[in-house]
Amino acid sequence: MVRYVRWDGMSLLHYAASNHLPRAVEVCRLLIQAFRGLVLELDESTDDLYLQPLHTACHRGNLPVVECILDMHPDAIRGESSDGSFPIHYAVHALTRTPQAAVEVVKNLLSVDPSVASQEVNGITNAYPLINVCVMPNVLSWNAGLEVIKLLYNAYPEAIVNAEEIFRRGIDISHFVDAVRDFINEQLRYATQASNLQLVRTQDGNGRLPLHHALEEVAPWGAIKLLVQADPATLQIPDSEGSLPLHIAASK
Repeated sequence: MVRYVRWDGMSLLHYAASNHLPRAVEVCRLLIQAFRGLVLELDESTDDLYLQPLHTACHRGNLPVVECILDMHPDAIRGESSDGSFPIHYAVHALTRTPQAAVEVVKNLLSVDPSVASQEVNGITNAYPLINVCVMPNVLSWNAGLEVIKLLYNAYPEAIVNAEEIFRRGIDISHFVDAVRDFINEQLRYATQASNLQLVRTQDGNGRLPLHHALEEVAPWGAIKLLVQADPATLQIPDSEGSLPLHIAASK
């Protein structure tokens, strides 16, 4: 009966994942140990969208349950809902109800597998979680929203490059809040530099490369990754004072 009982279309594991119950983690652990298949089972709580327990936990910002499920069933991080979304997409949507909890859940997912930042909804090109955050209209706290944006960008900065047209169009039509617009504008500048190999290798009057300048400006890790990936050899090029990019990084 425990295996097959449903509450509004949800299994007991879904129900425990959706509510911040006092002993939810213990309940989830017992259920997963007894019925491992529940982890990847879709619920039937709505007519048009079916979720796995990890999706539900991420959407509710239920970090203890997220940690429990991933500890016992790491593959759940790649489970798809009925519309092709992944847990990271639902973690992002938690910004509309529990902003700080959303930050912690995103951090946890990225610590388990940073590549989730590159997951696209239903295989739709450029439907990255980074874009989802930037265009969300009802984020309760944009301080938390910007923190999530930076986490996702640092994990997968290629999202800025691959979806450059989308981001520039969003800026043109004032679709982003000011803080997000300013951050995206700055990252597009670094992305433009990284896309020009000649520019990446060009030293200024002080012998400094764009990589030196980005490190001096304490650019996000994502921007540094783009510049280094463009030409890893720049890591070994000193400026006129003999400073390698690593020296600049160590001084900040």
